[in-house]
Amino acid sequence: TGGYNAITSSFFTQALSVYYNNAFTGFVAAEQPLWLGGQFTNAIDIISINGAILNFGGVSTLGALQVLQATDFASVFASQCQTVVELCGSNFGWSNFGISSGVLGTTTIGSILALGQFEATSILTYQLTGVNSYTMAGAVRFLLFVSGTVENAGFMVSVNGVNVMYTALSGTNFFQSIEVQFPLALSYGVGEAFTLAFSFDSALLAGSSFQWSIGQFAMSYSNAPIGFIYNSFNGGYSAIASSYFTSLLGIFYGTTIPGYVAQPIWIPYVLNGAFQSGFDIIAMNNAILSFGTASTVLSNSFSGLSIFSGNSYATTFAAQTQTALFLTGSGFDYSMFTCNTGFQALHINDIASIGYFSTSSVLSTTLTALSYTQSVAVRFSLFLLGDYINAPFLITANGVNVFTATVATSNYFQNIEVVFPYVFASNQANILLSMSFGATSCDFQWAISQFAVSYINAPVGSIFNTVTGGFTTFANSYFTALLQSQYNGVFAGYTALQQPTWLTYVQNGQFCNGLDLIVVNNNLINFGLSSAFATRTSVLTNSFFTQTQTVLALVGSNFGFSNFAISTGSLGLATVGGVQVLGQFGSSAVLTYSLSSFASTQAVAVRFMLFVSGTCTNGVFNMYANGVQVLSTTLSGTNFWRNIEVQFASSFGGIAASSLTFSFGEAVASQSFQWSVGQFAIAYSNAPVGFIYSPMTLGFASVGQSFFASALRTFYGSSFVGYTAAQQPIWLNYVLNGQFCNAVDIVALSGNVLNFANYAVGIQSGIMTALTSDFASLSILQSSSFLSSLLSQTVTNLALVGINFDFSAFTFNTGSFGISYINEAAVL
Repeated sequence: TGGYNAITSSFFTQALSVYYNNAFTGFVAAEQPLWLGGQFTNAIDIISINGAILNFGGVSTLGALQVLQATDFASVFASQCQTVVELCGSNFGWSNFGISSGVLGTTTIGSILALGQFEATSILTYQLTGVNSYTMAGAVRFLLFVSGTVENAGFMVSVNGVNVMYTALSGTNFFQSIEVQFPLALSYGVGEAFTLAFSFDSALLAGSSFQWSIGQFAMSYSNAPIGFIYNSFNGGYSAIASSYFTSLLGIFYGTTIPGYVAQPIWIPYVLNGAFQSGFDIIAMNNAILSFGTASTVLSNSFSGLSIFSGNSYATTFAAQTQTALFLTGSGFDYSMFTCNTGFQALHINDIASIGYFSTSSVLSTTLTALSYTQSVAVRFSLFLLGDYINAPFLITANGVNVFTATVATSNYFQNIEVVFPYVFASNQANILLSMSFGATSCDFQWAISQFAVSYINAPVGSIFNTVTGGFTTFANSYFTALLQSQYNGVFAGYTALQQPTWLTYVQNGQFCNGLDLIVVNNNLINFGLSSAFATRTSVLTNSFFTQTQTVLALVGSNFGFSNFAISTGSLGLATVGGVQVLGQFGSSAVLTYSLSSFASTQAVAVRFMLFVSGTCTNGVFNMYANGVQVLSTTLSGTNFWRNIEVQFASSFGGIAASSLTFSFGEAVASQSFQWSVGQFAIAYSNAPVGFIYSPMTLGFASVGQSFFASALRTFYGSSFVGYTAAQQPIWLNYVLNGQFCNAVDIVALSGNVLNFANYAVGIQSGIMTALTSDFASLSILQSSSFLSSLLSQTVTNLALVGINFDFSAFTFNTGSFGISYINEAAVL
């Protein structure tokens, strides 16, 4: 052009590549300097431009900034992943589907064409044809329509006969929005043919006459493990918060699944990502996610299908919001920024910026809100020039502090985002935004670039929902929610060259405490706690409470016993060793308890205390579930008790267990002892026998010994929910400690009795009280005196936790040290 190009690092690097063909002319190869190449680091390079020392950061940071401007991994996703759309539009085929009885055809539900109707006992199959060598997981989403009435009917989805979703449905003439995510790979050793099957549980359909159909079907084959999606920014994996299709559409597809004219009607709804239990069923590796109670409950009657009629409030969002970009591309205007010290346009690693500012500089710009604005979001890149920096960065809006966070880094850039509330006033629409550093002993310079501001028509911390007209809370970055749900991954009105370099990074929504500082409503976000992974863990944890229920009985005082029955005589209360119990029963009596499993139940765990009054000699205590023996143990002694826990399958031969019996059998009929039970807990678990649901691993974890010990430690804490302190079983603290012994404990898994040490305490303390099976020892279980000893004699301190933590209590024998980051964890 005959003009001038900005030098991004070394004059010699650019001169060599542009003019000298990478070697200085007039000199032979042996005379060329050793430093030809152009890759710079702070460790060995010092380059000064007009007196300013350039900061190249660490090697990893340099690479991150280069990748920050790239989107090459999107093509990898496109080549390895596929999404197939079926049963959409007004005239679809169904060649990949099959039915167990009858013939396939179509029906109309409301105004939606669907595949059906099927009889209640029909099994619908679908051939998974898109599995390739890259496939690691699958996700299917569809609408299920039920015509007629069902009551607690189990609906299941399976892959090659293995259940990947099982849930109970009830209602009349209704639909469900369903998504199922499951592992899927050629390496599973089941061949290359995969069949997806949909059906109702025939064991629970006695007398049912309803029909069902499905439609709006999409099947996606993913190159990421279940619970994750491929990251188009770094080529790794990003956790998904709940729906795989929300992330898939928000990051890769936008509002249209490529290759299809007819699109699923649920796309706008799923893009907005506001799901609710009862309306949405999302299963992740057989775990049904629990979304809690919605502020506006959607109807799943057939008339409620209107929610999918379109993006009803999209025009409202467009009219009431605005997003503007500044300092992006090249040759930008920066006249809207002012500073108390001089600054100019400059380039940092090919990124046009404004700076350099000093630690005393205050950079300001004036924003103009809309009359609908309820909050404002600002995001930009902050560049740093200096050695290790530890200084507070401040942002104010009309003089009110909206952002305070310590920038502690040896890197040379940080991503900054602030979201703050705003109340519009016609005479004060302008917002003076000021950015500066607080008091610091560090000597450095700074610059900014890639500046975006969005005026939001939703309260701070949320984004407008264009399907419902309500608000959806975002996990951390407003701009991630904006790009994914509303903007199709690009800022409208700006060319490709004017898009911010952080576009793809932010769209993927996987942030790092070492690189990103986001403050929402004056709260600094910790990405270990506020992220898609954290959100997913939360809804999965909630799933335990919706799919596993623990019921207490025979606890406290004056309790009822309506679920119990006795073979001879009548039920009544007694007191043994100061504990109220259900008894006393004769040696030959049979006690029965009625079970109430759920559709999600895979196993049952029951724990109680058995009390024997009198002398029992070689008495065989038995428990049966639906006639199947789940415990058999021999007991002998005089006036003794036992802690008993039994874990067993919830169904036998396809029939759900409905009763549990307790007895000593006829062999002891001649013995005169009496027996009682108390402190009874029963858990209906969504995990197989010997396991408990694990929200962190998307699967099941071994309970080791006691299901209740694992459940208390992982989910319940120090008490069972729904019961008062007086109603907690007296064995609770004992089980929490988890040190069982043969002297007082009997634990059986699927009929196998575990063998423990003979005594509960291996290493004795000076204040220890021996626990025996005598009634006198029951007072130990009813006391928590040792807890106060622990609290008074033990101190626990936390340090180096959270982000921007204080480390003044630590010293180092040489050199300096400070906060750094490994993944999302701040470290010293």
